[in-house]
Amino acid sequence: MNPALPDAPSAFASDRQKAKVLTFFCVLGLAGFLINLLAGFALWAHHQSNQITVPTYDALVLEMGRRTPEGIEALATDLFEKWSACATAQSGWSQVTTHALITASVIGAALFAVCAVLAYQLYRRLTSLHAEWSAPQPPDIIDE
Repeated sequence: MNPALPDAPSAFASDRQKAKVLTFFCVLGLAGFLINLLAGFALWAHHQSNQITVPTYDALVLEMGRRTPEGIEALATDLFEKWSACATAQSGWSQVTTHALITASVIGAALFAVCAVLAYQLYRRLTSLHAEWSAPQPPDIIDE
C-alpha cells in the first residue's frame, strides 16, 4: 500500500465527505454570485430606462464653439438643468454602484467556479484512490 495514503478506509470516507461538502459550498457560492449578477444586470437595465444625459466638459466646449454669443445663455441654462436632473436622480452614484455590483459578481463567480472545479477534482481523486471505502462512522462516545 502507498505510504502516503492513510491505512484506514474511514479516513478516505471522511476526506471524500469533506471534499463533497467543499464542492457543495463552492457551487452554492457560485450560485449566489450568479443571482447577484442577474440582479445587477436587472438594476442596470432599469437605470438604462431612466437614462439622463450627463453634461460633460467635452460636450460643453463643443457646444460653446457652435453657439453664438446670444446662445451661450441658453447653453448655461440647459447645462444647469441637466446637472440638476442628474443630481436629483443621483444617476452617477447609482450607475457607479451598479457597475461595481456587476464587476464584483463576475469576479466572485469566476473565483467560486475555479474553487468548485478544484474541489470536485479533489473529490474525484479521493474516490479513485481507494476503491473500497466505508461510510463515515459516527464519533466515538467518550464518557467523562
